[in-house]
Amino acid sequence: MDQKILFCLIVACLSAFISARGPTPSRNSSFPCPTEAKCEAICGKTKYCTSWQFNAKSKRCKLTINKVSNLIAAPGCTQTVVNDSCTQQGVPGPVQAACSSIGEKLIQNYGCTHEVGVLSSYNNQYCCREVVLNLCNGSPDVQNIRDECISNGYNRCLKSKCSLDCISKVLNEMCGTTKACIAEASTLLKSGAYPLVGRCAGSKVCTDAVGTLCKKTNLTTSPTTNSTICTNLGTYLCNNN
Repeated sequence: MDQKILFCLIVACLSAFISARGPTPSRNSSFPCPTEAKCEAICGKTKYCTSWQFNAKSKRCKLTINKVSNLIAAPGCTQTVVNDSCTQQGVPGPVQAACSSIGEKLIQNYGCTHEVGVLSSYNNQYCCREVVLNLCNGSPDVQNIRDECISNGYNRCLKSKCSLDCISKVLNEMCGTTKACIAEASTLLKSGAYPLVGRCAGSKVCTDAVGTLCKKTNLTTSPTTNSTICTNLGTYLCNNN
């Protein structure tokens, strides 16, 4: 994503949040202190303290408080995806901090703390995408900024092996709990006929996969699902994933 566009996106999305937070989260705090050891100890006990300096002549201790570096330190591959979006070169520190903070809250809300490649549960397979979607949806839909943010985020989730691809998500959601449909979708996905894409956005490759699935199986068993309903549902999911 162009840095200027990314900057506009995050500023538009988070300006109110930043205003409420006040000054930049990276700052220095200076105060009287009797010894160097005391200065070091205070830094160790202070949240977000990243470094300290002691002036023996003036007997003052200076702490560097940097919330950005701490906010982006949480484990999990989704946090890395958020970091990549929020801390690109050219994005100011206050914006990085606000973006990272909101991303961290979303990760907590979705329980999206899994590591790279750990995709055994449905939540792990797709929560990275949900975090990206909610992070990007706060921006105004100007100059396709929102779409670009979502697409880039979905691609990061996929490339970092933090989520499954879009077509897998669409077919799995179509099938629900119908075993025969799940088996057919799995066969289609393993065939290699469909490339891995982060975002479908109504692409032909997604609608082709939907069409094939609808011809080969039913989404439900009793009663069976009309093929037109199957195709319409799949097309909707392709357009919105």
